[in-house]
This record gives sequence, C-alpha cells and structure tokens, in this order.
Amino acid sequence: MTGMPAAPAAPTERIDPTVAVPRPVRRQALLYAPPPATPAPYITLFEVEGFDVLVANSPESAAVLLANSSPTLIVALVPVLGDELRDLFRKHAPNSEVRAFPGFLPVLEDAVVRPHDAFEFAIRSIVATAGVLSAVRKTPRERTVRILQLTEKAAAALHFTSADAAAGRVIAALYDVPHALSNAGTTKTEQQNAETRRNERGVHRAMLTEFIAALAAPFPIVMTSPPGDPAQRTPTPVEVVEAAATYAIMVEARVEQPDLAMRKLALSGDVHPVAAEAVLSAAMKGHAANRGRILVVDSDAGARNLLALRLANEGYSTDVAADGRTALESIRRDPPALIISETVLPGMDGFSLLDTLRREGRHIPLVFLSARNDALSMNKGLLLGAADFLPKPINTEVLLVKLQKVMGEKFAAADASARLTLSDVTRGGQEETTVTYNQLAPGVSILSRFKLEKDLGEGGMGKVFKARDERLEEDVVLKVMKDSLTGDAKTLEHFKREIRLARKISHPAVVRIFDFFEVGSLKFVTMEFLQGTDLAHEIVRRGAFPTPVALRIGAEFFEGLAAAHDLNVVHRDVKPHNVYLLAGGHVKILDFGIAQGLDPQRPDHTMTQTVIGTPDYMSPEQLLGQKVDARTDIYSAGVMLYELLTGALPFEGKDSTERITARLDRAPDAPSKRAPRISHEVDGFILRLLARNRDERWPDARSAATELRNLIKTIR
Repeated sequence: MTGMPAAPAAPTERIDPTVAVPRPVRRQALLYAPPPATPAPYITLFEVEGFDVLVANSPESAAVLLANSSPTLIVALVPVLGDELRDLFRKHAPNSEVRAFPGFLPVLEDAVVRPHDAFEFAIRSIVATAGVLSAVRKTPRERTVRILQLTEKAAAALHFTSADAAAGRVIAALYDVPHALSNAGTTKTEQQNAETRRNERGVHRAMLTEFIAALAAPFPIVMTSPPGDPAQRTPTPVEVVEAAATYAIMVEARVEQPDLAMRKLALSGDVHPVAAEAVLSAAMKGHAANRGRILVVDSDAGARNLLALRLANEGYSTDVAADGRTALESIRRDPPALIISETVLPGMDGFSLLDTLRREGRHIPLVFLSARNDALSMNKGLLLGAADFLPKPINTEVLLVKLQKVMGEKFAAADASARLTLSDVTRGGQEETTVTYNQLAPGVSILSRFKLEKDLGEGGMGKVFKARDERLEEDVVLKVMKDSLTGDAKTLEHFKREIRLARKISHPAVVRIFDFFEVGSLKFVTMEFLQGTDLAHEIVRRGAFPTPVALRIGAEFFEGLAAAHDLNVVHRDVKPHNVYLLAGGHVKILDFGIAQGLDPQRPDHTMTQTVIGTPDYMSPEQLLGQKVDARTDIYSAGVMLYELLTGALPFEGKDSTERITARLDRAPDAPSKRAPRISHEVDGFILRLLARNRDERWPDARSAATELRNLIKTIR
C-alpha cells in the first residue's frame, strides 16, 4: 500500500551565534551597610533608578566586590565616613561618587523636599528677617508681607513667567531691608518732590542689587530697567515690586485716595504705569459691578495691557487682540459692548476691521485710539462710522470720559473728581503761559484748558468765573483766590481745605468740588457748574416762600448737611448766599471753604475758637467765640429757614450790633407773628432750631430733615 506523501516540514529559523542580542546597560552601585543598617529599602530605591546593586557589610567584603566591579555610585550607611573607609573606596573605585547617610530617613527627606518648598522656606526666612529688622528700627513689620502679597497678585495679573514671578518674590521679600536698616525711615511718597523720589529710588535699588547679588540665585533676577518709554513695554519684576511698595507705604501713611496718588506718580513717570495698574488691581478687594465688556485691539503690548488693566480696574471686563483678524474672530464669537482699536494693525488694519463689521451689520461702538493723527485718517475713521477718533498719546482720564459718554453712562461725583485731577498730570511738566489775577476776564484761557466764559462776581476770597473745560468738554466754576491771600500760608491751607473736605462729601444736595490748581501766582479751585440762582437772590425777588416749598427746601438742605456732619465736617457759614436753588427746584449747599473737620481726639468733637461766618446767621456760641459743633449749623439753618418762611430775619435792628445783642439776650418771635399762615407745629420746629442753648436744639440734621418731611405731610 502506497503511503501518503509526508507534509512539508516548517521552515527552520537559523540564529547566527555571532550576533548578540543587545541588553540595556545598567549602572552599578555598591551599598555598604554594616550592621545594624538594613539594606533592603535602599536596594529597592536603587533598582527603581536603574542600578544593579552590590551589597557589602564589612570593609573586607567591600574590597572584594570593588576589585571585581566598577560601580558609579557608592552609598555608605554610616553616621560619618571615616578616613579609613574613604581611602578604601578611593583605592578600589577612584572614579565613583561616594555618599554617606546615617539612615533611611535622610534619603527619604532628600527625595521628598521639593525645590519649590525650599524656595518657599527661603522667602519666609527673608521676610522674617526683614520683620525683625523693622521691629528694631520701629518701622511697620507687616509692610514686607503686604508688599509681597501685592507683588504676587500683580505678577499673576501680568501673566509673568515662573522665573519672573520668582524674581519678583525675592525682590519683594528683600525690598524693605534697606528701609529697616536706615534711621531715616520712609516718608510719605505723595509728599516728596519728584527729584527726591528718584534719588531715593536709585539709592534703594542699588542696595537691593547688592543684597540680591550676594544670594547667587539659581534663576536670573534683573535689577535694571530697559531703556525707552515704560508705557510701551511690560514692567520688569523690580518695577512691579517698586509699585507695590509705593502703594503699601501710601496705605500705611493713610494717604487720601491712594489709587489717585498712585496714578499721579505713574503719569509723572515715578512708577511704571502698567505695574501701577496691576498693583491697584491686586489691591482692590472687589471690582465694581460689570459696566460692560470692552475689546482692546493694539499690536503694542505695553499700551494694550495698560489700557486693559485700567479698564478692568474701572469695573469693565476686557478682552485684548494684537491684530485685526484675531479681533474680528473674537467679535464674531462674542460681541463686546465697545471696541477700542488702533488703526495701524498687522494683517487687517483698524479701518478694514470697522468696514467689515458694518458690512456684517454689527453696529458696535468703535473708538479709534491711533498713532495716526492726520486729518485724512481722522476723517476716514469717522466716515466709516467710528464713535470717536483720538490721536495718541492721549491722557487715559480723557479717554475714560469719552468712553463713558459713548456708552451712555452717568458720571459719579468721585469719578469726575478723579478724571479732573489726573487729566492735568503729564510727563515732562510743560510750561504754561501764566496769567495774573488782574488779567482774569472772559476769553482768557488757563492751562490751555479752562477758558473763562463769564464773570460770576468777586467775594472776600476772590473771583468766581464760569469756564469751559475744553479737555473734558464740561462747564465748570473756577474760584480764584485773591493775590493778597496767596502769600499767607495759613489762608492758603484754609483754601485747600475746601477741596479736601468737600470732596469727601457725596450727596445730591452738596455741590461737587473737583480739584485745586496752582498756576504761577494763581491759586484756584474747580467745581460743579449749576444752573439756577442762590436763595438770597430768590428771597429778595420773591419775598416769603410758600410754606410747603420752604419746608421742602429746608428738608433737602438738612439732608445734605447731615452727609457733611457724618464726616465730622461743620459748614460754619450757613446762609441763603451759600445755598443754590437749581432750575428744577432742588438745592445745593455751596462753599465749604471755611468749614473745618472736627477733632475726633476730643471727647466733645469740637473745633477751634476762631470766629468765622456771617453775623446775621451766626449762632450765639459763634458770636461769643466759643467752640462750635454740628448744632451751630443747625442754628444757622434755622435763621435761613425763618427767612424763607417770613421774608425777614428773626432779629431786627438798626445795625448788626443791635441784631447780635438781641440774639444773645432773648428768643426770637415765632414765625407765625410775621406770617399768620404758619402753623404752630412749624413755629415749634423753627424755635427749637433757634434755641440759644445748643443742648435744646434739634440734636442732628438728619432728625431735623425727617421732622420737616413729616410737617410737609400735615400741611398737604
């Protein structure tokens, strides 16, 4: 029987014995572990790291192993690596790295303690040292911590790299050490002149540079600022720290409106403007309610970041774009409330961006802020539908006012005051044509900004003009101090007090005070322009007011007065001339120029004994030169309200001396004796206001306003 053919055999794979299969090269380590050391945990650690481990438990076994191997690492589990053992290792393994550990714990610690933790420990050590030095020199020891916190938050806002953020923290930790070592301490930054501030900053930075050089930091810490305009670049870590320190010292010194003072220094070049805004952002506990989202389009990173930070600090949410195409995609994805754009942009310029948006039916307000300031560019931008065209450089405060107008926002008193204050701080200090007091007249311009339009009269302090603020396009009142008073330091300080006090008072019944200016020999204050007339003029024109109208005016007046008294400010010259009746019938209290703050250190919150005021409206304590308080204003308001109701003063006489004597000797007649229409309830209210003993008057202006509102209801 013939058998079936056999199946072909599977092909055999031949292995060339001359070809070796490569094996991963592993390093050798010798673990010297004499009893009672336990080598097992170390063996595991080394094997994980790619070592082949040899274990020796005596010098003899170590010598045998080293003679037959080539370890790159020798680890000896001994408290101290003695000379005998060191010589043994050098003899048999001269190229090996030798380490000695007393036990397993140090190895774990060496593996667990991260460089970040070591850096944090170093920072805390420096801060603690600065705090001890500050305590010795009697400077605030918490200042360094505050500077460090502001620096960290500002660096995050500026998106610093890890290295720059670390450099900023080191500089911030060391920043106050030179101050702590100095006997002079730190003066109030806003009160120093520019040259002094720059000199101090130079000396201080030189000392910091020495300290930081001695640290030999493992990352670069640059202590010099690049040349050129700071506003055109991102701030360096040291500039951020200097801005943080400036703000911290201002807060510590209780500087009024530190954010305003900070921005003044930024505009004058004393601190980096972008760093200043980043620090102010860090210092704010919470932004105001979102006022809308603004897209900033500019290829200049410095200008873009500065504006975006400032807008964020003003309560707007912001997005940025460096070119027209990126901006267009951002707008299509999520349209903003307003766009601020440069005309010169890479790829798609600002004009093309605006034209594209209009063609797509996107009518978003766009304001050009452009390096081009020629008439053709401006005309092109406006014809394409731009809301405004502003040439660079422009004062940020002016830009913010323009934006508020474009977005239809109302101006808060505090915002207007800040805008006006900062809009006159410029780099370089341009020389202005000076005007003398006698040259003041309609048509004259001051600071190339305030154009005098109407002479409103002259009083004891000086001249008053209606003027046009051509920079902010607003009407204001200029109150110019007489030349005869400007040489008197006490009177000048008294004049400045008007601004400091009145700017603190925020109430619809109190006139807004903007700022104080010194231009050559001129000293003047700017304030809100009002449409209407003062009550004195209206009393002469009308005579007695209808009772409901007089009581309503009195209620509004007392409410405004209460806002001032809440801040410990007493007017001391309440009279119809200092109360303005607006066209709509509401009132505004004027002229806090002779008001003075009460002394909170005194238990009775009283003031000086200086006699200031108008005799016919003065309280008995004012006439006698006694200490005055809020109830003094209440008495004067009672005289004014009496006059509104009756058309006459409560005390009559041939001259002021006779009227003063009558006021000190007796109570006035009830208002109803002069005007029978007045009710007994109103009589009682007025007579209580005019009580000779201040303890018998209404206790405060707010309760008087409430009572007046109640009396108005009974009359109706």
